Amino acid sequence: GDTVQFIFDPKNHTMTQSSFENPCSRLNNGFDSDFHPVANVSQTLPTFSIPVKDSKPIWVYCRQGANTPASHCGKGMVFAVNAEANGKKSFANFQAAAEKI
Repeated sequence: GDTVQFIFDPKNHTMTQSSFENPCSRLNNGFDSDFHPVANVSQTLPTFSIPVKDSKPIWVYCRQGANTPASHCGKGMVFAVNAEANGKKSFANFQAAAEKI
């Protein structure tokens, strides 16, 4: 399998697993990087890696500002691995659903 490595840029973000149906909610037993505050002048950026074991989609969001108007997920800060290129469960539809939160 492959490994996806997230590199955290300045500010404070997470990489939290969700589902297509609930893009801005943590998936039970899913992964969560926890928050990684990074200063604008930081020379070293933290990372978080996840294994990709099969071809099933993996849905991910940032939980910063969850359930507030400042929600990063609600502003479209989501990610997917193995999403359909087109169709109901495409990345575009996942992001659009997150932005409605």
